[in-house]
Amino acid sequence: MIKKMDLYIVRKFLLSLLMTTLAFLSIFFVVDIVENLRRVLDSSAPLGTAAKYSLLNLPWLFNISLPIAVLLASVLTFSSLVKYNELVPIKSAGVSLYRLLIPMIILGLIITIFSFYFGETVVIDSNRKRFEIARKYSLRGAKRQALRKFNLNFQEGPARNISIGVYKFNDKKGERINIQYFDNESLIQRIDASHMKWDEERELWLFSDVILRKFKKDREIVIKAALLDTIKLRLTPDTLKKENRKPEEMSYWELGEFIKNLEANGIEARSWKVNHIFKISLAFSNLIVILIGVPIASNRRRGGAAFGIGVALLIAFFYYGFIKFGQTLAKQGILEPIEGVWLGNLIFFVLALIMIIRTSK
Repeated sequence: MIKKMDLYIVRKFLLSLLMTTLAFLSIFFVVDIVENLRRVLDSSAPLGTAAKYSLLNLPWLFNISLPIAVLLASVLTFSSLVKYNELVPIKSAGVSLYRLLIPMIILGLIITIFSFYFGETVVIDSNRKRFEIARKYSLRGAKRQALRKFNLNFQEGPARNISIGVYKFNDKKGERINIQYFDNESLIQRIDASHMKWDEERELWLFSDVILRKFKKDREIVIKAALLDTIKLRLTPDTLKKENRKPEEMSYWELGEFIKNLEANGIEARSWKVNHIFKISLAFSNLIVILIGVPIASNRRRGGAAFGIGVALLIAFFYYGFIKFGQTLAKQGILEPIEGVWLGNLIFFVLALIMIIRTSK
C-alpha cells in the first residue's frame, strides 16, 4: 500500500510539474519572441532570427524557472490530496506528513541533479549559440561579446605585470603593451611595445616596435628592436577570449578553471566566483522549494488550491529577491561569495523546516 501511495503522489506531482512548466515556457516564449522581434527589426538580421534566438533561450528560461514550477507542482499535488479528502484517511492509517515527504524529497534530489546536468550541457550549448547570433547581428539589448577591450591588466606571478591598452579579439592583436619585471618589489626591467600579434604556428606573441629597459643600480640599459619573439607569456588568446565570455557560456568546470587562471594572473575574480557557486545553488533550490510547498498545501483552509498557489508565488518572489540580494552583497565584498549565494537557500531551508514542524502531522 505504501509503495502504491508513493507512486500515486509521484504521478500527481509529475503531471502538475509538466503542466506548470509548459505554462511558464509558453508565456516566457511569447514575451521573449516579441521582445526579440523588436531587436531584429532594429538590426540587419533576418526575421526568422527572432524565433531562433527565442528557441535557443528556452533551455535557460526552463532551468531558471524550474524551481517556481516545482514549488507550484508540490502545492498543487498536496492541495489536490486535501481537496478530494485523500490526505485525512492517509493520516488516519498512521502515515505521517514526514513519511509523505520521502517520495517528494527523492523527487527533489532527482530534479536537483537533473537541473545541474541540464544546465551544464543543454543550457551552456544553447547559450553559446544564442550569444553568437547576438554578436553576429549586434542585436540591440542582447548580451554580446565586445570585439575589443581596453586597459587590460594581468599579473603573472609576483614578478611580472602585463598591461595591454587595446586588444582586438578577432585579429588576436594588442596595442600599447607594457610589461614590468620586479625583484623584491624593485623594478628591474620594463618592456614597451606598440603592437603584439599571436603567431598561430609557433603559438607565441610577436612584439613590434619594442623598447626594452633594464635597470641596474644607478644605470639604465636601453635596447630597441623592430620585432621581438623571445618574450614568453602564459597569457594566450584563449585566456583573453575566455575572460570576455559570459558566465552563462561556461560550464561549472570551465568557469572554475577560468577563475584559477584569473587569480594566478592577479585579477579580481569575486564576481566570477559568485556565478560559479550559483550554478550549484540554483539546482539545490529545487529541493528546498518542495520542502516549502508541501506544508503550505497540507492544511485545510479557505481558498484551497488558489490560496496555496498565491502563497507559493509570494514565497517565490521573496525567494528570488533574497537570492539576488545575497549575490549583490557577495559581489560588493560585504559577504564571501559562498555566503552571499547560499543566503537565500539557507533562509528558506530554515523556513521550510519551521513550516514542516508546525504543520499537523
